[in-house]
Amino acid sequence: MNARLGASVLLASACLLSMCLFPATAPAQGQTPLSGTFKSGGVSLATFTQGLAWIDTRTYQITRLRTELLRPLEEVKLEGQTTEIAYGEVHFKGMPEGFWVPRQVTVSVDWNGKHLRNEHHYSEFKLFQVEAAEKQGKPKELSQKGQ
Repeated sequence: MNARLGASVLLASACLLSMCLFPATAPAQGQTPLSGTFKSGGVSLATFTQGLAWIDTRTYQITRLRTELLRPLEEVKLEGQTTEIAYGEVHFKGMPEGFWVPRQVTVSVDWNGKHLRNEHHYSEFKLFQVEAAEKQGKPKELSQKGQ
């Protein structure tokens, strides 16, 4: 398979049972990669990442994402950075379809000789509804008080 998806080029896919794994490479020339910023000691440098997406072949839902730093940033001693996101389906009362939301996010950083890991777990999702109305009309005249 050699198809375009956003700014990344898909090289191959591996399917096992009902799950496909799509590796994404560095972007094609002239395209913008996934980027971010890493700050350390007053120095701020751009980071560039590539990753993998696990997609359910029956529902086409992304079930997991993993991104990794394309190259180390020696100037700030950043050797590696990995983000992993696991998604899960959540059902809300009165809603016929489920919503796919992040259930767990893990960020690992190899920086300045240390391995740091930050893990987030999400649960007890709530659904809110907001209504708004817009009124259009002639603007009110400003008061002449204070002049």
